Amino acid sequence: MKKNKKIKTKNNFKREGLSKKLRFEIFKRDKFTCQYCGSKAPDVILEIDHINPVALGGKNEILNLITSCKDCNSGKKAIPLNDNIVLEKQRKQLEELAERREQIDMMFEWKKSLEDLKEYPSELLIKHIDEIIFPHTLNNNGKQKINNLTKKFSLEEIFNAIDKSKSVYLRYNDMGILEQTSINNFINKLGGIIHNTKLPPVEQKIRHIIYINKKKFYYFNDKQAFILLRKLVNELKEICESDEEVFETFCTTMNFKEIAMAKNWTEWQKGLIEYINIMMERMEEYQD
Repeated sequence: MKKNKKIKTKNNFKREGLSKKLRFEIFKRDKFTCQYCGSKAPDVILEIDHINPVALGGKNEILNLITSCKDCNSGKKAIPLNDNIVLEKQRKQLEELAERREQIDMMFEWKKSLEDLKEYPSELLIKHIDEIIFPHTLNNNGKQKINNLTKKFSLEEIFNAIDKSKSVYLRYNDMGILEQTSINNFINKLGGIIHNTKLPPVEQKIRHIIYINKKKFYYFNDKQAFILLRKLVNELKEICESDEEVFETFCTTMNFKEIAMAKNWTEWQKGLIEYINIMMERMEEYQD
């Protein structure tokens, strides 16, 4: 770090050179305007003047420094300003410093409020869930999962997922008491529910069909079912003119007698394969 050079005056007073940083701060504070005549840069050359001259003991303190044009500074020499002028200049500087401190305090308060706001969605959701699962409450693991969801999804998306998840996964025993295992499912499924709502309608329908049939049949091969349903959708895309038509035709397909009336996985699979074959035949006719 460079040391400020000390310059001897005619009266053997030592004047410390001002750093670039300090000069710039004074210029900014005074808006690059001569505080004596009102001239502004770049119309004039600006300098830093001492309100109380160095020759009279003035120091390089911010309250003793002022922006002056070259002419005013050289004309004033070591003659101190009128006491009232000095007091007025220092009063303005103090007011500006006080205002600056107040604004800095306000900025810190604002930043703190933003930090607090980040935690608010999680607190709101946790309170809402605790009301749903009363007399149970979320443990730390559950709270962390909710906190992670707020970083990925909007409050509206999470609230909608909570409504769907509680109607599907929350279970009560014969005594009317909420089962702990169902609470875990209720929380764990939230992310998947939100993800599914972002999928195209036909993809949502596929997942809904698989979910319904897993509950309906004693055994249901969801992986194989997904493959078959996706194959059906691909076939429909070849013969339908729009995604809306694909969706409508797909929903109609699920009412196909051999599929809708199936009593087990084997019958359901057979009916779906039969319908897919019909679609493929239609596609061949369409291409011909």
